[in-house]
Amino acid sequence: MMYPAIELIVALGWLASVLVFGPTFTAARVAVFGTVLVGIAMTDLQTYLIPDGFTLFGLGWTLLTAILAFFFGQSSLFAGPYEALVGACAGAGMIAIVGWLGEVALKREAMGMGDITLMAFIGGALGPQRAIMTVFVASAIGAITFLGVVYPVTWLRRTHSREQTELALGGAPFAAPLVPFGVFLAPAAMLTLLWGETWLGWLLGS
Repeated sequence: MMYPAIELIVALGWLASVLVFGPTFTAARVAVFGTVLVGIAMTDLQTYLIPDGFTLFGLGWTLLTAILAFFFGQSSLFAGPYEALVGACAGAGMIAIVGWLGEVALKREAMGMGDITLMAFIGGALGPQRAIMTVFVASAIGAITFLGVVYPVTWLRRTHSREQTELALGGAPFAAPLVPFGVFLAPAAMLTLLWGETWLGWLLGS
């Protein structure tokens, strides 16, 4: 049932890209960007892994299309060639630092290499400023999802299970399941692609 739903989401994404941007190069770039992000999010959700096939293809596609758009003089939502290179480095660097800080605080691995290559791909598409914004947007989406959905559902299930009895007798404390960060980075990247410039304008007061 999941795979037909994913295919439907991807098809609707391509249709929306053409309806919004017309039959243009930008529409194709947005559609491919969204398709790769959907694949990343669903794979990370199921396996806690982000395959290099997604991220390296996405990064290569992003850099190539940035160069093509520059030479053909097409304006776009995406970063230009120079910003794409800087953004890829900024995105990967920022998530590596966040992962290191998380590892120091939690005493275990907080981010995997998949998250770093994912942010290189996202940074290449969005440029440095919007890449950094994507991390904060993803964190906000993750916090809302965890507090509003994951934690309550897990707590309800736990209270109606045998483990609740073990807890009352001094068993292990309650712990909600971890959710991979790529699941939140993917939608955050699409939102930031579409509306990140507007948000930056609000933040900078311009």
